[in-house]
Amino acid sequence: MNPLQPYFLVYVRDDGIVRYTFAQPKQILEIYRLLCAGKATPHEALCKLFDQDTHNGSDMTRYSELLQKAVESIVHTFKKRTLTGLLSGRGGVLVEASR
Repeated sequence: MNPLQPYFLVYVRDDGIVRYTFAQPKQILEIYRLLCAGKATPHEALCKLFDQDTHNGSDMTRYSELLQKAVESIVHTFKKRTLTGLLSGRGGVLVEASR
């Protein structure tokens, strides 16, 4: 169900809208490939902006909210794909609940 299992890759925009779910890792990786093409070092301007926005990492409230959006998207997409698999015929499989 997740091609990058055990990891999840979700693209969440600054406004909290999930642009790509974990089911679309190729699109997300393509964005990062284009962003990083020809770069051997970090984008200093983006690092400074992040440090300013988080007060050097001491206030991660905004990013915790974005992370929560990503987790909600993972749960929603996982449930949707599981239900689709169950309704698609006799080949559907219930995922074992973790403890």
